Amino acid sequence: VIFITNLFFYKKTIIFITAALFFIGIYAWNRFSTPPIGDIFDQASKEAGFHIYYPTFIPAGLELRKARIWFDSDSAAYSLGDMHSSSPWVAIIQQKIEHLQEKGQLTFLEYVDRLESRQEISINGNSGFTGISVNPQETSFINLIFSTEDGIVMRLWTRNFDLATLVQIARSMK
Repeated sequence: VIFITNLFFYKKTIIFITAALFFIGIYAWNRFSTPPIGDIFDQASKEAGFHIYYPTFIPAGLELRKARIWFDSDSAAYSLGDMHSSSPWVAIIQQKIEHLQEKGQLTFLEYVDRLESRQEISINGNSGFTGISVNPQETSFINLIFSTEDGIVMRLWTRNFDLATLVQIARSMK
């Protein structure tokens, strides 16, 4: 009788531990899994009212998290990596061409004119430019600026990666 009671106790314990691990696994999966990047940007695009492009190529060591996407009715900005740290990063901003002048901002060509060492480039059949911009603190940034077929100006800039990496990111935009 003692043997049967002990066997019953061990079976209950094993079933309880297995069930607990199963439910902990489900909780962790739901709590810590993130939706695919495409889903995050589709939702942001719906809320913004225009298509927000995102890269399918992200350089090693960089990541994109939902908390870093900022948008309003005519522009969106996000970074790959943390721009406020010494770690590598790439910043991406896109704006509707039609709204740049309305807000008193530089037009596409006015911004391009301010770039040093400017060169023309084609990104997925759309015209663009590369060059160096220098901020008031004398920090140089590599820039890539191009327009899309649906009237969006895209600007990518970094101080950590070379132009070839920016081009690869830009060409992967969906």
